[in-house]
Amino acid sequence: MRRAQLFAKLITKHKSSLNMIIENRAERIKSALEPLVEDLLAAGVRLNSERSMHFLFAEDYPIGLPIILSHLERPYEDLPKSIIAGALYYTKNKHSQAIWPEIADIYSKTPNMAKLFDKPSLQPIPSAFKSSLANALLKLYEPKRLSSLVHLVCDKRNGETRIILLKPLIRVQKRRKKVAELLADLKSDPMLATELAARGI
Repeated sequence: MRRAQLFAKLITKHKSSLNMIIENRAERIKSALEPLVEDLLAAGVRLNSERSMHFLFAEDYPIGLPIILSHLERPYEDLPKSIIAGALYYTKNKHSQAIWPEIADIYSKTPNMAKLFDKPSLQPIPSAFKSSLANALLKLYEPKRLSSLVHLVCDKRNGETRIILLKPLIRVQKRRKKVAELLADLKSDPMLATELAARGI
């Protein structure tokens, strides 16, 4: 019985410590995002009760998106930036699609590796921000962006996140001979080869 009680106490203590770590982390993220939230509110952008910038009112996008873009250029840590980039992913409309080139530019300038949010002294890890930007580019993609998308995918400096951007190219390869030829050439790229092989290319 004593052993069981001791084990239960250890489990409770562990859960308590874990909950504290999670709460502290959430508070740090919230604090990091506060400058963006303040700027959005000051511009008249309405946020929900959780003060989330991920779901803006339709009429607020022309005001809010330029502010969000400007904050993506600021020196936030990688994880808060990835959360901000999520605001570009969740809603697809003419306003968010119109800034595809600006998102692509930020994506190209973003390093592939970043410091860990909780332990910046450790070895860098793959950038969550870069992945979030790639997902936003995919979500907001329009056929008229094809040549720009090809440029991003072919630029090896963009690392493994280019895998995310392959989908539109794979989708049109049967209708566009040049795209099919490009994908065949990209099979020699070590970072893309496995994904292309899995897609039957």
